[in-house]
Amino acid sequence: MKNEYEVVIAGGGPTGLMLACELALKGIKTLVLDDKIAESPQSRGATIHPRTAELLYSRGILEKFIEKGKDLLEKDPRLPLYHYAVMIKLKMYMLDSPCNFTLWLPQKDTEIILQNHALELGVDILKNHEVIHFEEHYDGVVVEVKHLENKLKFQAKYLVGCDGAKSKIRKISNIEMLGTNKTNTTLMADIYLDTPLAYSTQCEFSSKGVVVVMPAGKKLTRFVIISDSIDKNLKENSLDLDLIKKYLLDICGHDFGVKNSHWISSFGNANKLAKQLIKNRVILAGDAAHYHLPAGGQGLNYGIQDAFNLGWKLAAELKGWAPKWLLDSYQTERIYAGKMLMESVKKQESLLFRTSESDIAFRKYFEDVIIETDEVNKKLTQEIAGLHINYQNCTEDKNKLIGCRVPDLELFEDFNCLNLYNLFSRGNFVFICFTHQKFRLPEEFKDRLDIYHFKYTEKRFEFFKTKYLLIRPDLYIAWASDNLQSSVSIKKELNYWLKK
Repeated sequence: MKNEYEVVIAGGGPTGLMLACELALKGIKTLVLDDKIAESPQSRGATIHPRTAELLYSRGILEKFIEKGKDLLEKDPRLPLYHYAVMIKLKMYMLDSPCNFTLWLPQKDTEIILQNHALELGVDILKNHEVIHFEEHYDGVVVEVKHLENKLKFQAKYLVGCDGAKSKIRKISNIEMLGTNKTNTTLMADIYLDTPLAYSTQCEFSSKGVVVVMPAGKKLTRFVIISDSIDKNLKENSLDLDLIKKYLLDICGHDFGVKNSHWISSFGNANKLAKQLIKNRVILAGDAAHYHLPAGGQGLNYGIQDAFNLGWKLAAELKGWAPKWLLDSYQTERIYAGKMLMESVKKQESLLFRTSESDIAFRKYFEDVIIETDEVNKKLTQEIAGLHINYQNCTEDKNKLIGCRVPDLELFEDFNCLNLYNLFSRGNFVFICFTHQKFRLPEEFKDRLDIYHFKYTEKRFEFFKTKYLLIRPDLYIAWASDNLQSSVSIKKELNYWLKK
């Protein structure tokens, strides 16, 4: 067949584009099919959290996002504080990360940056191409696509559904979604004001509901309106500026001087996670795999993190060197992460949708006292930032570092110092030896492993005794040892991860 690829990705949002970049980085012939004609002028997602920023930084592309944010906001888009259930108390600047901030950037701009990066890496991207059907075979999948009045077919080894909460790929594959259905509707609007806000983000809370106000770009302000009185079956064609004004007056007693609307939309509080992420030759990622109330702006970030987890594993499978269990670990690990996401959303939802007098009193106490407690603030900040995720529960290994996110260690050799994350631009595994042993890179691993020798790392307690570190391309620790190992033992550990 003429239109042959190794991977076809349905969906040209942040998840699909990031996955395409990761696959192309490892030499996988990839096609992205996007049913949109062009980039949407609207943006639901508007934040990049620390864990996502770390991953982008490790590939050398984070600065592009920061510079774009500066251009849009006309100030630094890196926010040192962030919100939990719209309580702007989370101390991102206290995180142990080179990316100890939340980056404000509309999703449409994130997509443009990732699309350009994907094109530079050789990804094929087709706009206005809608997947209408596909057929699986024992060694691949044939994807049927509609473009204008024409129907096309593309063949691939795998089809990845990154096509959103209403995923056609998921529905055709008959993959069940587990969780809770929608009980509330929330309004979102990007609006031009007579007078710009004095504060970057603010929240007004009353017994009638919650209004969140934040910048949305040059001259634009975003409103999020939460109220039990909003019809959960509200139709898109009934959304207008008068409706927004009505709820602003009802909840806040004033309308903030709203002038004209750029975009008005709504979303529900259904929270669902796919029962499986891999079914034969079909894989799900992003909102196709998990959708939820966008509390804390976590959806876009979890989707990009799905892509980083899946990219190198799927590439390994297609290159023929993946251990038999490796691709399946994407499902195990990201369903585990998805369950953590759902719990986070449910906790925030309980603080947002309850507006009785006693609920408001508890929320005020939570905001003024509980969340200000150092340990609570640290725990919730790590949760929203995505730094709390580790895969220790997905492994039987005993070393406490295995499965954990690796921090951006400072690595020293004589008078030279390198930062760990700068070693991952090729998307390879990184093996670090802190002993006098010298290891040569095995020829068979040259396309997937980089070996480094350093005398020591900075004196972090958890790495004080570490002799060896094997780190995955997505910045999680695959293997670690505090004891000297023979060359045979080390090769055995490398083989476990890097050889079929």
